[in-house]
Amino acid sequence: MRHATEHQQDFTELARHAFADRGYVPTDAWLKAAAKGLARLADELPESLESAQTLSFDDMLKRCAGV
Repeated sequence: MRHATEHQQDFTELARHAFADRGYVPTDAWLKAAAKGLARLADELPESLESAQTLSFDDMLKRCAGV
């Protein structure tokens, strides 16, 4: 997984434009949170989460419970 701040400026600008398109002037905290969320969306899922998508719900519960 790549470091969350690797492209922080790009994601901050993207968030700023998205807010501006909707006529909203966000605070620095909102911009930072939005940029962090965009960075997480851009990252690939860890292998353990990708393989979990093929598990049934019951198997997922057992895995989380450590059974």
